[in-house]
Amino acid sequence: MFILKFFRCLLAFTFICCFSYNTIQAQELHADLYVIGSSQSQSQGKWHMKSQRIGNKLFPYHVIFTNTDGVKTTEEIITFKENLFHSYTCIRHNIGETITVTMAADHIEYKRLFENTETIKKRELATNFLAGPLIVPYIQKHINDLKKGNVHNIEYAAISHLRTIAFELKIEKELSTADRLVFKFNPKNFLFNKFVDPIYFYLSPSGDILYEIVGRTAAVTRDNDTIIALDSHYIFKPMIYTR
Repeated sequence: MFILKFFRCLLAFTFICCFSYNTIQAQELHADLYVIGSSQSQSQGKWHMKSQRIGNKLFPYHVIFTNTDGVKTTEEIITFKENLFHSYTCIRHNIGETITVTMAADHIEYKRLFENTETIKKRELATNFLAGPLIVPYIQKHINDLKKGNVHNIEYAAISHLRTIAFELKIEKELSTADRLVFKFNPKNFLFNKFVDPIYFYLSPSGDILYEIVGRTAAVTRDNDTIIALDSHYIFKPMIYTR
């Protein structure tokens, strides 16, 4: 009898451990990066993101960009507290720059460390605040409302400017098809619109499959003393991004 109870307890413990693992199981997403407009003929490297389930939601927490030589150029790290966004860090290894965005009780702090100089900017708290790779999870969460044509106002962390910038997120019905929806993410400010092209996200109508992203990335390149933002065409594999 004792042995039977022992194995029952062991089986129950194993089941609980497996269930707990599955509820926070990390999911990995990969993409090849190409020069925009090159018809996928000019590679820019690769992109790799790890996500994990916390409760019943999927949160990205680590992103790596590598160049065509396989060298890691950029990392993005996202942390959460009680399922809410807490901080975002972008490490640009190729230029020696680290930028961190942290949610404080009464402000958003932007901190940049570059060439042994630390710069800190405090910005006002913002509603619908997003940073780094959190745009796709937002689209997935609100996809039914976006499909109706409603425009969402997003406050986005423009890390290179150490400030929060107002963006619009909406569906592009002219570019969308029955099996592939296109969402446009662009700055509301006229001046930023002149210098920053929109970012386009291609997803399935359910939002569970991410096909492509076209636009600005967190990575940069350097030409002597000039830092150049990297725009890319992401082609995802595998494409399923389960919520």
